[in-house]
Amino acid sequence: MTFILSLILVAFGYGALMVRFKLPPYYLARKMGRETVMAFINRESHLGLEPSRWLRPAHHSGTGVTAYDRRKMQPGLTFLTGFFDNAVAMQLIDEDGAVVHRWIDTRSWNTAEIHGAVPLPDGSVIFERPDAGLRRMDKCGNVVWTVDHSTHHSVHLSPDDNSVWVSARRVLKAGDPRLKQLPGIRPPFTEDLALQVNLDGEVLREISLAAILFENGQEAALFANGDDAIVNRDNEITHLNDVEPLSSSMAEAFPMFTPGDLIVSLRNLNLLTVFDPKTRQVKWLRVGPWVRQHDPDFDEGGRILVFNNRKDDTPTGRILGGSTIMAVDPVTDEVATLYRGTQEMPFFTNVLGKQQKLANGNLLISSGEEGRVFEVTPDGEVVWEFVNRYDDERVLMTHEGTRYTRDYFDVESWDCPAR
Repeated sequence: MTFILSLILVAFGYGALMVRFKLPPYYLARKMGRETVMAFINRESHLGLEPSRWLRPAHHSGTGVTAYDRRKMQPGLTFLTGFFDNAVAMQLIDEDGAVVHRWIDTRSWNTAEIHGAVPLPDGSVIFERPDAGLRRMDKCGNVVWTVDHSTHHSVHLSPDDNSVWVSARRVLKAGDPRLKQLPGIRPPFTEDLALQVNLDGEVLREISLAAILFENGQEAALFANGDDAIVNRDNEITHLNDVEPLSSSMAEAFPMFTPGDLIVSLRNLNLLTVFDPKTRQVKWLRVGPWVRQHDPDFDEGGRILVFNNRKDDTPTGRILGGSTIMAVDPVTDEVATLYRGTQEMPFFTNVLGKQQKLANGNLLISSGEEGRVFEVTPDGEVVWEFVNRYDDERVLMTHEGTRYTRDYFDVESWDCPAR
């Protein structure tokens, strides 16, 4: 009995020290505990009763296309990723909301979402799921190729060299020789990568974002989390959520950059940076004023647009005031707010988020947790809106929306043989 009591006291004592000093297996235990809680929260989803992991409280009325001003909106087809018609899927809809085509990933909707995706003119689509890597699927759902890599968050086409840039990650453990380029970081941890893949599924380049910061003397950003000079936030350093190349057609507006330079968003650091993937030179870097941002885009006006989530862990953004779309001039560092919600038309999502500058000057905004994609004019008027309704009280998360001109696709028919 004394021996058993001693074991209990030793276990309790080590547990207290583990939490205080983050001794092994602190991070593993915390991860397992969090996953257990999430499994309980999403039990209806795992049991196939309802897609609970994709459901959020509704803050906007209506279902499908709820606003459509033909005179002011940018015509075209809208490509959506999210949960539609009881499936994790991607779909193309017209201005009225009619489904032109849908690509369905047949894996269980209890697993990870489709976040980053890009359709190609032939009707195929390249997309990622964190649980299954990057893949290309033809218009009929047949898998063309798969890249066995832990990809996540974003897929962007680089038209100058027929490739895509993808957010990816790997876990570095003790003894990994790559730790030498990341001094002061305690393994194990998740290292974010910018991955370049050609349209045939061949990996062309793999770049560590943490290494880029170290090489350019910007490691201070990594160590600014108050964790005793050891970077380890849930075993994750930067949380890369977007990597996008500067195209030659846009380069004239950015004389300080070169076609092919990458802009990346490191969410955990509230940081945006532009660097040359060949020389690995950082050409511009800024932290904030955005908070937990997504989707920085080069704009033809010479500014960088960014989806400023302003995450505050409330359902409506009441602490920080909701999400905004911002623009920053990389030459002057001047920042402007292009769009924010109103009391009548709120706009907020803690996670996810995408904006697209359209040819007519409007913005197409994807507000993930609101299950909403909407188009606004420069003066803030909503001229098109899609709401992914589930029931009277809830919506389904809609990860991204992108507008394409009808002539972008060279598909003669979207019909596919019955399976």
